[in-house]
Amino acid sequence: MHATLYRVTTNSAPLNVRSGPDISAAILGDLARGSIVTASRRAGGWLYVTDGTVSGWASGDFLADAVQMAVADLIRAGIINTPGHWLRVYRDVRWLDRLLVNLSELTFSNQTGEVGTVEEAIDVLVRAGAISSPGYWRENHGRIRHLDTLLVRAASRL
Repeated sequence: MHATLYRVTTNSAPLNVRSGPDISAAILGDLARGSIVTASRRAGGWLYVTDGTVSGWASGDFLADAVQMAVADLIRAGIINTPGHWLRVYRDVRWLDRLLVNLSELTFSNQTGEVGTVEEAIDVLVRAGAISSPGYWRENHGRIRHLDTLLVRAASRL
């Protein structure tokens, strides 16, 4: 299984992280609703997840594909209009899944600002907390079809 980002979707209680893929396995910790985790393997309906502080097995019933959710959020915000493209390429581009999720967590305005270049957009997105590795995106933005437009459109709407 390719490591994939998931969002915890419990109603209110935290999601238990267990030592094994079983409801009777010891609880190692928990994850708050809305937390983003990386899942690296699957055993039946359970996923092995980590959020950087706790690692273990969590029920897949309470985890949703965070990139699919992010793409849907970015469509509603008017930032992207080609969901199929982003859902196809994100697995092939390092950190693109995290960028899409981070962008989806921003609050966008209905008005467009004065961001005209990718360089300016990256600076704005760093300040907004969506990008933590600006050098990577400066170096690689031209290699990913439509990424320039995504960055400028998102930064312009903040």
